[in-house]
Amino acid sequence: MERIREFKPELLILDLNMPHKSGYEVLEDLQHSGSLESDFPILVLTADATTSARHRALSLGASDFLTKPVDAIELELRARNLLASHRLRKELKHHADHLEEVVAARTAELSATNVRLLEFDRLKSEFVATASHELRTPLTVIREFASLLRDGAAGTSPDEVADSFDTILRNCDRLGGLLNDLLDFHRIETGSLRLSRTRTDIARLLEQAVHDFEPKCRFAGIDLTLALPEDIEFVLADPQSISQVLSNLLGNAAKFTPSGGAIHVGAIRKERLVEVFVQDTGPGIAAKDAERAFEPFGQINPTDEGPGSRGTGLGLPISRRIVEKHSGVLDVQSEVGKGSRFFFTLPVWDEESELLSFVADALDATKGDLVLLLMRPIAEDEGRVRKAVDDLQRLCAKVGRSADAFMRSGDGTFLACMLATDAPGACAFKERLLQAAGSSLQGLQLDHSIAVVDRTRDAAETLERAMAGSGIGLEGHGRNSYISTRIPLQVPAE
Repeated sequence: MERIREFKPELLILDLNMPHKSGYEVLEDLQHSGSLESDFPILVLTADATTSARHRALSLGASDFLTKPVDAIELELRARNLLASHRLRKELKHHADHLEEVVAARTAELSATNVRLLEFDRLKSEFVATASHELRTPLTVIREFASLLRDGAAGTSPDEVADSFDTILRNCDRLGGLLNDLLDFHRIETGSLRLSRTRTDIARLLEQAVHDFEPKCRFAGIDLTLALPEDIEFVLADPQSISQVLSNLLGNAAKFTPSGGAIHVGAIRKERLVEVFVQDTGPGIAAKDAERAFEPFGQINPTDEGPGSRGTGLGLPISRRIVEKHSGVLDVQSEVGKGSRFFFTLPVWDEESELLSFVADALDATKGDLVLLLMRPIAEDEGRVRKAVDDLQRLCAKVGRSADAFMRSGDGTFLACMLATDAPGACAFKERLLQAAGSSLQGLQLDHSIAVVDRTRDAAETLERAMAGSGIGLEGHGRNSYISTRIPLQVPAE
């Protein structure tokens, strides 16, 4: 028994007639000890061919019964069959156990999905109800004041009439802002928000945003300041979307900051990120309410007038999702009675990241065929190369289609084009581009690569393969048969 526990054999061949202990006793000991699995293969050998001996051995756990004299070939075959059957049973048990685990995991996933669907249904109903209320409120005010003006009940003096019209215009603006926010939120939630990330001067965006809000803050008696380090880095961002985020944050700060308060805007470098912040001296947000501020229509103690006046409740959710699509985070640090500090991060710009985001944004924006075309004019004069790239980029806007996207490299030495077409269409585009360029490219050699995009691969691999085909960058990767070509082309003079 000790040897069996030590060596853990796959098969046991047991003689029933042994000098010190019978095979029956060994079978009983194995049953009681639990040393072997219940279906462990045991082949019994005996000269007793009676039915009672066979039944007794099988009832004690034997798998098969072989009478003496034993034929060696038959013994080998019986042993092989028992081993094969045992291994098959073990495999089946393993698969059955694994299947139970898979079923349990899938059941848990379905349960979680069902919970999410129920929550989504609740949020949808809540969203529709809140949106309907928000739309109805300004419409009701507009209708009431329009009726008063029609009936002459709003007064007859110019000041009284002007005041009524101001109320109507203010609620029209509120209604228009809500509709715009709803459309923006819908585009974000459905994945149809398109970014065009590029090398962006974040300092300039901040200066423009502060300049736009300065008159409003001055009229409200709020001190608005901007502080930027001299060496603030360029960021990789879509300028229009980030301007919208800044407008939302500054608008909220101006809304919640009372007269005599202050708003401080700035940016700081944090490793490979730039952190932008808008800090105010408003009423602040309780820790328990901070996350609710980022929920759709999640307004914190709104009132109709003064600091905290009612908005759409979509500005912060929209802003957070825009920043997240830039691989950043948007959050708030706040203390009741001391104000709030909203901040978001953006990646520092570098050329490789811009190229990757250019490809990723195009993949996100286009669902059909897509081709990456890289073009690099070759000349000894670098100034001539940059001018040729500028000319090609300008002509691309004329030759290309609205779904196409173009990007000039940071050093101005090559042009990347994402074309909503197939490989023959990309070749035709290149020929039209060269014809439109005419004599401006005379005497230049054009190195280019056409790579059909495989949507099963990510942006980095798409760019790497196209560059390997063109010789433009990522040296050491060599040629790659990614439906790409490298054809040096001498552009003839007209």
